[in-house]
Amino acid sequence: MNIAYTSDIHLDFWVNPKENDAKQHKLLRRFINDVLRPTDADVLVIAGDIGHYNRQNLLLIEKLQERYKYIVLTWGNHDLYLVSKRQEKEYGTSQQRLEAFKQACDEMESVFFLDGDTVEIEGVRFWGSGLWYFVEDVVHWRASMTDAVRIVTSHTTHIDVDGYGKCVRYRFNPHMLYTQEMQKLQTAPKADVVVTHVAPILPFDIKKPTDAYYRFDGKEHILRINPKLWIFGHDHQCYDFTVGTTCLASCPLGYPDEKSDKVHTIKTFNIS
Repeated sequence: MNIAYTSDIHLDFWVNPKENDAKQHKLLRRFINDVLRPTDADVLVIAGDIGHYNRQNLLLIEKLQERYKYIVLTWGNHDLYLVSKRQEKEYGTSQQRLEAFKQACDEMESVFFLDGDTVEIEGVRFWGSGLWYFVEDVVHWRASMTDAVRIVTSHTTHIDVDGYGKCVRYRFNPHMLYTQEMQKLQTAPKADVVVTHVAPILPFDIKKPTDAYYRFDGKEHILRINPKLWIFGHDHQCYDFTVGTTCLASCPLGYPDEKSDKVHTIKTFNIS
């Protein structure tokens, strides 16, 4: 089986989401051909961060179905964002936006949204979920990550911050999300392919505080699940390295202003 993979498409930065559906179809076809540059494969994996607008994201998936027999995807941090008051009114919470998108994907033929789920496609088992990173310094996180502003739960949360002598107010609890995602991972079965947005490990040490927001401590899970391939995203750099017998790979698109020095092509991996 040939598996194509990408992530971090950030579609609304490339294609204006305010265009009508007819114009969207035309623009999306051009975007797929000229920017995503699909490669031949049986399955396309999208490891999160498609874009900020469910309707536009679904139109993209519909177009990609013309190229791929199966599509497997999970969510990223930007797939939780509510970027306007209108979205907050429509969905209420980030989880409601994600649930609406998952439900729409479930109604599409041969599209599999993984959120702690397993699917077997032509004898190859996939497991996936978005996963999350551990936040040690909430004050730093709140000042440096848009996640603290754009991800919205049903109520604001306060947390005591040791050493600061005050409570920090934010709109969702990253510790709770981290715990929920790690619980999913701890019960993940053996799989041939694992798909997460956040990387379980990166091939360099943490050098600055923000580096910790792009990975979690997942080496033991790589060795336990022992997949042939672990696809991830979040960090807008391409990676291809091994841990044990597992290939870890990413092929993010990223933002338009990040692409001046390279051409994006969806990568492929063969599982025999």
